[in-house]
Amino acid sequence: MINRLSEIEVKQYLQRLQLEFDGVPNEASLCALQIAHLRHIPFENLDIRHGKALDVSTHKLFEKLILARRGGICYELNGLFSALLSTLGFTVSLLAARVFSADNLGPNFDHMLLLVTAAERKFIVDVGFGDSFLMPLDLDKKGFTQSDGSYAVDWQDSAYLLIKRDVVGEMRRQYTFTLEEYDIAAFDAMRQFHQTSATSHFTQKSICSIATESGRATISNGRLIKTNAAQKSEFAIVDVAHYANILQQEFGFSAQELADLNSITRIFSETRAS
Repeated sequence: MINRLSEIEVKQYLQRLQLEFDGVPNEASLCALQIAHLRHIPFENLDIRHGKALDVSTHKLFEKLILARRGGICYELNGLFSALLSTLGFTVSLLAARVFSADNLGPNFDHMLLLVTAAERKFIVDVGFGDSFLMPLDLDKKGFTQSDGSYAVDWQDSAYLLIKRDVVGEMRRQYTFTLEEYDIAAFDAMRQFHQTSATSHFTQKSICSIATESGRATISNGRLIKTNAAQKSEFAIVDVAHYANILQQEFGFSAQELADLNSITRIFSETRAS
C-alpha cells in the first residue's frame, strides 16, 4: 500500500519541485512532475557513506527530501514520489528491477521504479536511477527520443529490458523489470545490502548527481563535472567551503543541512578519495 501525503505536504513538495500542479493527473502533468523531480532533487548516497540507516517511512522521507532539501537513492526517491503521485490522483505501483553492471545482471529488487497509470495508459516512471530517462516511458511504445539520448523498452526472456543510446551513439542496457507489483517492504533486504555490504557500489563511493536544463551535474573524485550533450566540463573542488557551496547551489541542499561542518569535512575528504 502506498501512503498519501497531506495537503500541506503536497504544497511543500511542489514548492521543492518549483512546480504548480493543475489538478489533472494526465500524461502532460506526469511528464512535468518527473522532469521537475530530476532537476531539483539529487540522486545521492551520502547517508550510506557515513553509516546512517535509511528510513523509508513516508514521514522520514518527507523530512529528508523535502524539508531538509536532501536527495537519496531509488528506494527513497521513488518511494516518496509514489506517495506524491498517488495523492495527486495517479494510479501507482512499485516495481522491482535487476540492474546491469557491465554485462552482469544484478539481483531482483536491486532497483525500485514505478508503474503509473494516467488516462488508462501505463508509463514507466523513475526518478531514482541517476542518469536515465527524463520523461515517463509509455509501455505501448518501443522507442523514445529525449534530450539526453534515445531509449527502447524491449521484451526479452520474460522481462522488459530498458536500453539507452546516448547522444554520441553508445548503447547501454540499464535494467530489466516485470510488471509484478510489490509493497515497499519487499525491497528491505536489498536496501539493507546497499547500506552495509562492502560489495555494494553505494558503500564504495560517494555519489551526488542531478539533471539540469542543459545536461547533468555530478560530483566525482573531488571535482564538479557538468555535461551538456556530448560536451563535458570539470572543475576542481578546492576546499570544504567550496564543496558546501556546490552542494547548496548545484544540488539544492539547505544551509541548515550543511551547518555541521564536521560532517561536511568528512564527506569532502571521502569524496576526494573516492
